[in-house]
Amino acid sequence: MIGALIGLVVAAVFAVAAVVYARGIVSRAAVARSAENAREADTRRAADQEAKAILLAAKEEASRRRDEAEAEVRERRSEMARLEQRTNQREESLERRMRELESNEQRLGRRETELEQARQDIETERGSIGRELQRVAALSQDEARAEVLHSVEAELTPEIAERIRSAEVRVRQEADERSREILVAAMQRQASEQT
Repeated sequence: MIGALIGLVVAAVFAVAAVVYARGIVSRAAVARSAENAREADTRRAADQEAKAILLAAKEEASRRRDEAEAEVRERRSEMARLEQRTNQREESLERRMRELESNEQRLGRRETELEQARQDIETERGSIGRELQRVAALSQDEARAEVLHSVEAELTPEIAERIRSAEVRVRQEADERSREILVAAMQRQASEQT
């Protein structure tokens, strides 16, 4: 009976030890699971934070790039507007100079016509005077011509010379001015083609 009692006590001790051991294993497993769960939660939190940080950085980078692109587009549009304005101004300037040149050419043409008309008038007058002198004086043609030339030259030489000088000066001045304008226009055209 004592043996049975001892056996029972030993069995009880083993049972208690087994229960304690089993509880320890279960407790350690629970602690391990709890620690693993905590690690997983920490890992998830860290991953979430990292994902948020990456997303925020990506949004900021996208915003920065968009701002840079918009600034570049604005700058290019502004530059194109400036170039277009400069081109329009150059075209207007060239058109104005062309109109001035055409006007000067027309003025020169009119003055040349006036000068030619004056010369023709003088020749006509000489002829009329010569015929009249020949008729009235019954001079020979050579004598009449000499008299007419002498008379007309005496009367008209200063006026003709002055008109011719004045016309030559005007023509020379206008030709100089026109050549300068053509040279300036050509230089501007050359400069605009090089830019």
